[in-house]
Amino acid sequence: MSLNTVVHVDSEAVTGVDDLIRLPNGERIALDVTIDVLRRGALRSFTLMPLERPAASVRSSRTHGQRTAANRVVVR
Repeated sequence: MSLNTVVHVDSEAVTGVDDLIRLPNGERIALDVTIDVLRRGALRSFTLMPLERPAASVRSSRTHGQRTAANRVVVR
């Protein structure tokens, strides 16, 4: 069971899933992004660095279960 609710991305309010889709745009690639999360009643902040996805040909040629650095989010 997940008890986490994202409430802010870089101080911008998150009121629904549509905000989570809209906010991580190309302007934030490879930059630190602060995510405020309500976890079990306590507000916690995390710093993430979104990275660009690999090209479609790279994604389709990967072996099942492998991950590349290009599809990871760095948490600090």
